[in-house]
Amino acid sequence: MYAPPPIPGKKNNTLSIVLISVSAVCILICGIGGFMAFNAGKAAIGTVGPLVACTADLKSIREALVAYDLKNGKLPAAATWMTDVRPFLKQNDAEIKEMENNPVMPIKLMDPAKPWGCKASPEKTYAYAYNIEVAGKKLADVTAANPILVFETDQAPKENLAMKYAMPTSKAEPKIFGQVRDWLTARVTGDIDFDASGPNSNVSGSAN
Repeated sequence: MYAPPPIPGKKNNTLSIVLISVSAVCILICGIGGFMAFNAGKAAIGTVGPLVACTADLKSIREALVAYDLKNGKLPAAATWMTDVRPFLKQNDAEIKEMENNPVMPIKLMDPAKPWGCKASPEKTYAYAYNIEVAGKKLADVTAANPILVFETDQAPKENLAMKYAMPTSKAEPKIFGQVRDWLTARVTGDIDFDASGPNSNVSGSAN
């Protein structure tokens, strides 16, 4: 039976941003003190929280895809992937519950019963899409190339959204602390990370 290789210890840009942001919040609260600093800290945590949630979402989806492959001998079909892997999501996992109930920075994860997406801000939710180029393949056959399995897009959440992976054409990238961040991706192994090609690149591929 195929077992996924160990995750390599590469630098995690997402984690770095989160740690820097949380550190900045702590410095602000501890160094300045008072009511204004507390409110500013709450606002900063509210900005970082969605990024942490989206990263956790993609990690859960990837783990569900791996679990599906272990049981069925291949990754799900593009047309039904979300429906197929939904039973494998660990939404009741103790670690997930701890994140959601954290008194300092509660993390609101995606609702597994609805089409999946990253709630990057109160106004905007970006869909997670499945890479059609890995659909139906054996995970063992694609692991060496380490392709992207699932990724954040500029579309609204849609059930079983699948497309060829490429950067979105939209210039309305999600932001953190008012600065544009790149789109999140989940490869077969490694960290949940930002797209390495940077913002404002062209997209090719169509939704299924």
